[in-house]
Amino acid sequence: MRLNRKGGILHLILAALLSLTVVAIAVLLSGVRSSTIVPAISLINADYQTESAIIMQLQKAHFSPTLPEQTLEKEIMPGVLLKVKGVSIGNGNWQFNGSITGNELSQTFSARANVANPDQIRFSDYNWQE
Repeated sequence: MRLNRKGGILHLILAALLSLTVVAIAVLLSGVRSSTIVPAISLINADYQTESAIIMQLQKAHFSPTLPEQTLEKEIMPGVLLKVKGVSIGNGNWQFNGSITGNELSQTFSARANVANPDQIRFSDYNWQE
């Protein structure tokens, strides 16, 4: 009986230590929320949304060849705004300039693409601003 009581007390002490550790980790992680580190998934999502927006604008230009320019502004994630402006530079080629801002993301980009090959986007400039 005495052995069971010692084991029970040991388990209570270990449970208390585990609980304190979990609380300490939760407090530390709550401070990370204000960190300037942008999660990788946000960067991947921003890149994907940028490429998708350019491809959508190229498809629109394909079905309306006389379209001189187009603009797109949309929220791609909560608090993150994507702005893209496409200008026809002739022969089915388009020049795109845009930006992604919000939630610690701040970048600008320039790209060129052709209506005949919308999946071949050539980024000539991709800048992060801090």
